Amino acid sequence: MSSDIEARIRKVLDAEIGDIVPADQIGLEENLGECGLTSNNYIKVIVKIENEFGIEVADEDLTIDNFMTISRMIAYIEKKL
Repeated sequence: MSSDIEARIRKVLDAEIGDIVPADQIGLEENLGECGLTSNNYIKVIVKIENEFGIEVADEDLTIDNFMTISRMIAYIEKKL
């Protein structure tokens, strides 16, 4: 399941920052902020993740810890599914 989640996250990231760095070149533990994801991009990515996975990210979960890396996004999404 993680590989499917990862592929879908990378698709979302490509839509937001693919012109800066292709998502397939981002390591699982690489800080997305250092890859060019801005605070505005983070919000857009979170909204797209909610839509892609049919989940709702609670206000208290809107922390950098949950969305700093692809690996952390996978862990968060797995908990919500």
